[in-house]
Amino acid sequence: MASPMLPSSVSFFMSRLQGVSTSSFKIFPDTATSGVAGGQIIRFSLPANTLLNFRSIRWLFNCTTTNGTDAGSIPASTSSFIDRLALYAGGVLVQNGHQNYHILRHAKYALCGSKDNPTLEHPEFCRNISYHDGSDLGTGTDNESYGDIDDALGVLSWEGFLGSCEPYILDTGLLPQLTLEITLADGVVFGSSLGRLLQGTGATDFTDSGSVACTYTLNNLSLECEVLGMATSVLDQIVEQRISSVGYLSIPFKQYFTTINTHTGSTKFSVNSASWDRLWIAYRADNADQVGAPIVVNGYKVGNANVVRSSALVNGAVSSSATLIIDNLIGEAPKVGDVVKAAGIVTRVTITAVNSAVNYTMSAAQSISDNAAVTFERDVGAPQYDVGGSLDTNKEKYQGKFFQFKYQIGAASSSPTFTQLQVNNASIPAYRMNIPEAYAMTMNSVDMYDKSHKLTLDQYKNNYYVNCFRFCLPGSDFDRLSSGLDTRSVSAQSTLLTDNLASTTINLFAEVTSELRVGAGRSIEIIV
Repeated sequence: MASPMLPSSVSFFMSRLQGVSTSSFKIFPDTATSGVAGGQIIRFSLPANTLLNFRSIRWLFNCTTTNGTDAGSIPASTSSFIDRLALYAGGVLVQNGHQNYHILRHAKYALCGSKDNPTLEHPEFCRNISYHDGSDLGTGTDNESYGDIDDALGVLSWEGFLGSCEPYILDTGLLPQLTLEITLADGVVFGSSLGRLLQGTGATDFTDSGSVACTYTLNNLSLECEVLGMATSVLDQIVEQRISSVGYLSIPFKQYFTTINTHTGSTKFSVNSASWDRLWIAYRADNADQVGAPIVVNGYKVGNANVVRSSALVNGAVSSSATLIIDNLIGEAPKVGDVVKAAGIVTRVTITAVNSAVNYTMSAAQSISDNAAVTFERDVGAPQYDVGGSLDTNKEKYQGKFFQFKYQIGAASSSPTFTQLQVNNASIPAYRMNIPEAYAMTMNSVDMYDKSHKLTLDQYKNNYYVNCFRFCLPGSDFDRLSSGLDTRSVSAQSTLLTDNLASTTINLFAEVTSELRVGAGRSIEIIV
């Protein structure tokens, strides 16, 4: 009688594999280890002749920024540093180094929620105080930098081969030398602002766009990964048997091909693949490729909600002067950006400079009597909507101008926006979708998303407008299953159609399942 197959949740059976060992490698780039700037290429040679855990690969580095007269801010997600990511095996391109890797990453974040590690992957913009190292970034034009080795940043997860190959523990001795190639993004992905105060608090807001492009340098570059050992030869025997009987080992993985176009209602493209699984479409905001400050995500905190932090008395009458001297301070020491309140002040006046513990410069000349009571209020901000906090918007949240995805309806149109895809003259779906319908279809096309990732329709339209079309079976990402459209015999002639949408730049990412076939003598073949 055959043994019943039980799920792991109720099974009492276990197996043991003896002789397993683990270790870690630290790899330095074949190119420079420090002083690498935006637009340059970094290459790492992955360990040869070892069992390599591809999911363990992590890239660590320090980052210093310069921005002249403006404030430079490191973007949300360290994946923003990567414009292209390619993998070579003995000089043969395995993973296509498609353009705008970082935009694809942010497009997935828009729908699925960020999976970035908050300790190393810098998942959010830092405004005034860095959550990464606790440093005070100031209120003016101070740049955000992490030069100390103990404050390094990292990339811990990947799109493409590193994040999707199955199995993900591979004997690199079966392959030619593997080389990982990273092309760094330009400094336009950074934030460039006139100051670091909360939006709505003054002329040096964090969201006031600077005009100077941020430049950055990466130092102390290294790649770290886990390697494994097995005392038994079971795996070697299985591999040899498979190659002998079939002729090759099959390693499926995800790959992406990019189309970038100025969309004016119709964009044509083609895909040639054995398994076209999804199409991701990111609609870019106007002038997204130009220097700009971070953008407040709709609904989150902006200024003009004050809380009293301290009080004092005026020490010496102020007569048409911006200099304020105080004594008898109670509470926190005033800071730049604090709102000054006293009898005679009828407009919004803030502290623009702290000259000493009792001497301050105000944003405008005032006349205040000697010994007058003065209070200092901190603008802690308030959410733009959802004041009750049910959607957790009672906090600050920013996105990079470069990574803002926004539907932009035509200026002269009052009609709804409609979207439809045509593949070889077949309409997908069979009806034209409005925005709520497009969102519903999109989320049905995504297998994994963070259910705690709360997104309003307003935010979807203005900050995270990404469409996704799925052509493969649901759940196929979790199995060794290739079920997408086969467009090899007739390359899929596709057209994205929209109505009433203003001219906008779009990034289309065709997600396909590719196959790395590994044969005897380290021979390889890539099936796209």
